[in-house]
Amino acid sequence: MTEKTMTEKTKVHESVMYVYAIPPIDFGWEYLQLASEFFLGYSGTQYDFTARMTLAMSGAHELGWEGDHGGFFVFMMPDDGYFDYGFAFKQSNNGTTFVASPRPLSQYIDSDSIRMTGHVSSDERHEAC
Repeated sequence: MTEKTMTEKTKVHESVMYVYAIPPIDFGWEYLQLASEFFLGYSGTQYDFTARMTLAMSGAHELGWEGDHGGFFVFMMPDDGYFDYGFAFKQSNNGTTFVASPRPLSQYIDSDSIRMTGHVSSDERHEAC
């Protein structure tokens, strides 16, 4: 497993995204929400959302993503007393799927991953409750 740490300065707390490159997923995308639609109802700040997405894209680049995609999607996962979100997107030219999660998914995904860290401006977990 490859690990890379990325830190953004001048922010209040750390955000972590575990990014995975997995074989193509061709079915079930209709059950996910586009990131742009998710953001319209998002209770955190724009910076928080953008910082997480930036970590997701940076990790995907480290794992071979070439920058093309068919849309960024959001998936939800339970955490301790709240739901948290991650991103999934698919490279257009070869179908490689990238999954970025705030929690490790190694028990579900057997693939190379990168742990990306950065700082966000506020504690989203408390804002969303």
